[in-house]
Amino acid sequence: MKSVLRAQYKNLRKRFVQEHSNHDFSGDFLKIFQQHVLPSLAKESVIALYSSMGEEANPQAIFEWLLKEGFCLAFPKMVGDTIAFVKVDKDTVFIPSTYQFQEPRSGEEVLPDVVILPLLAFDDNGHRLGYGKGHYDKAITTLKFHKNPMLIGMAYPCQPSPPPLPHEEHDQKLDAVLLFDAYISFR
Repeated sequence: MKSVLRAQYKNLRKRFVQEHSNHDFSGDFLKIFQQHVLPSLAKESVIALYSSMGEEANPQAIFEWLLKEGFCLAFPKMVGDTIAFVKVDKDTVFIPSTYQFQEPRSGEEVLPDVVILPLLAFDDNGHRLGYGKGHYDKAITTLKFHKNPMLIGMAYPCQPSPPPLPHEEHDQKLDAVLLFDAYISFR
């Protein structure tokens, strides 16, 4: 069931991005982030983002703005079969991971207060359909022993799914989804 949904939502997202290829949504995502997420952040908050692949929603403008504003930022880095969150700055060197996403070559591991993560689909209960490896779920489960991070998915308007998305006990629920034109809170 999940593999069928993954293929379906990959195709929907690909079609959406192709149909809107003349529009860069990164600035739109930044505006929604500034309106809805920024007010709840302390200046010392650690914010984890990601390097988008393919048609994923791109947090690059958010990253650049937060970097300029002096926030502590982190990106995922593969460590065995899970990810760690590694502090990044303007001089960080990124390399392809074993899964071909861009990760920091090295850096200090940090515990994020906010994790912005990619997804294929989400439902209105905060369930997220990822790529099936469980990297974020494992990392967030470990992170929750130390902190209770806010989990925000980034998506396009074609990615909501009728509830319930198939999920398992270990799957981590989102607190919110950041769209380029809306913010959906599940809290």
